[in-house]
Amino acid sequence: MHPFSVHDFDMGLLCLLNPTILELNVLLLGVGHREQVNFRTVLSACLPSGHDLEVLSVVVPVPVLNIELLPKLYPRLRRVKIIEDGILPPHIALLATLPNLEYLSIDLSPSTPLNTPVAFPEVRNLGLFNDGAASIGSFIAHVEAPKLRSLFISETHPDTDETYPQKLLDLFRTMASKYPCLTVFRWGNTDITSAGLESKSRAGMTLAELFEPLLSLRSVRSFSVSFIGPLIPYSPSDFQKIAEAWPDLETFDLSRLAGRGADQYADLESLTVFARLCPRLRELRIPRLKFDLSDAACPIAGPRTPHWLQELKVTSLILPTEVFAEVTRQRAILLGVLQQIFPSAKINFPVIRAPLRSR
Repeated sequence: MHPFSVHDFDMGLLCLLNPTILELNVLLLGVGHREQVNFRTVLSACLPSGHDLEVLSVVVPVPVLNIELLPKLYPRLRRVKIIEDGILPPHIALLATLPNLEYLSIDLSPSTPLNTPVAFPEVRNLGLFNDGAASIGSFIAHVEAPKLRSLFISETHPDTDETYPQKLLDLFRTMASKYPCLTVFRWGNTDITSAGLESKSRAGMTLAELFEPLLSLRSVRSFSVSFIGPLIPYSPSDFQKIAEAWPDLETFDLSRLAGRGADQYADLESLTVFARLCPRLRELRIPRLKFDLSDAACPIAGPRTPHWLQELKVTSLILPTEVFAEVTRQRAILLGVLQQIFPSAKINFPVIRAPLRSR
């Protein structure tokens, strides 16, 4: 269901719902507080009356779901996604009573963080959405999930928060100690005060220093981080430490790491390190690649056998010249070198446009 408002919803459609359905997905972006009560009635009619429902996804901008009744009415729920106006701690505790819950994705309340212990013994996949890192940190600190394998976090924060990098480091330390078997980690970060401009804040620590607690999780196979701010310095040594820590990596994505500073770059050796140390890597995305012709003249210490990387994406290239013809030539040389290292990969570089000629 995906109408723009509750008035567009045809109640007659409810007659088509089978009371024995196992999965229900609701996406309504146009429900406001005025329609909240009416839509609760609609949603109650949509939900099947039996106990067989296993998957429930509700994405609505205002609270419309009676969470108190979920464990009693639908005890077989395995996957639950509730993205509405902030899930309160009592509701989190109620969701924890679902005995078969394996997947949970919720929007946390920014004003009322979880401060009591809660256990999700069967949850393997967890998604957290919030307008600040504080509620997420409190959730991680108080939730036991011994079988957790996949964690996705999306949060926003003000660019003026100078303590944010340290909060992140503390959060990563807690994650590493609470969830030692994590294999998939994704972090989405939005700076709410930069208005699309580059962040003015700096992390005060390198990429490897920020991720240091997570580097102890040797089982990581998929890692994706998006930072709009603060700006995080990184160099080839950071990528060396990451590749050494996660030999079983299959996907690695830092393509949305913000910043264009002189202290933010990877180089050709950074890529060969991944080729040597991460034989299972299939997708590699990096933000900035620095290349000089002298790099291509040096022997390439790549893997002994061809690497089976499927995709290499570089968001930005740093070349020693801006002359279009020379940029094109050096780009072609770099492409040839990378094809030697990753012969099976689709290689994506930023588009280069020729300067406009004046008439």
